[in-house]
Amino acid sequence: MKKRIKKQILYGLLYLIIFGTIGAGIYFKVRQKPGVTPPILAPKDIEIIWAKSAQQTIGECDLVAKIKNPNPYHFSRQINYQFLLFEQQGSSSNLVNQINGSTWLLPNQEKYIIANEVPCTTNLSRVIFKNDPPLWQAYTEYHEPQIQIFQKEFQKLSQGPPYAQASAIIVNKNEFDLTNIKINIVLEDANDNLIAARQTQIDNLVANQETKINYQWLTEIKENVYRLTVEPDLPITNNFLK
Repeated sequence: MKKRIKKQILYGLLYLIIFGTIGAGIYFKVRQKPGVTPPILAPKDIEIIWAKSAQQTIGECDLVAKIKNPNPYHFSRQINYQFLLFEQQGSSSNLVNQINGSTWLLPNQEKYIIANEVPCTTNLSRVIFKNDPPLWQAYTEYHEPQIQIFQKEFQKLSQGPPYAQASAIIVNKNEFDLTNIKINIVLEDANDNLIAARQTQIDNLVANQETKINYQWLTEIKENVYRLTVEPDLPITNNFLK
């Protein structure tokens, strides 16, 4: 009986030694060494989440596209894009206008592209957003800048103009100053329909300081605003990415 127990203990120890050695070998083989740059895969295409329009005045509308850079280690300093506007003419939908522009994208960034005062009619049937292939640049040490947004508020004013305003507190939580920050302001209803969109800018925001932005509409907004989005869009010229 004692011999059997000794054999079981011996076999158990051998089992632990053999498989423990194999496991340790696998661990040291796959463990990433400190300071080694992770492999950078080929960049993926920009994701176009949606494109929408909203009539503002007779003959003019706002255009907004929501896009995303799915790449964690790639950015682009210039991305050329086009808004394509189609009108329903009889049974067909025809291209009637094209708005060109350019933007930039940081790693993993999701952002709005906004075009204002675009000539359009009430027959506008759809909007398509397209972009040219970006010139990607790899950057492995990117750290997303820390910007916080508080006290977002939209309100309609009883007497105007202005007829409405959107405001928010923008806080720079970084240890460096930020400059030329574009602020995208997007209004949507309860069904995710676009109501209006605008841009404003903060010229300089000192490290660990805050500022209040306030945008006013000179035209009446009749729809009920369900969602107010305030999005900072930092140019690549700032300190966090060279």
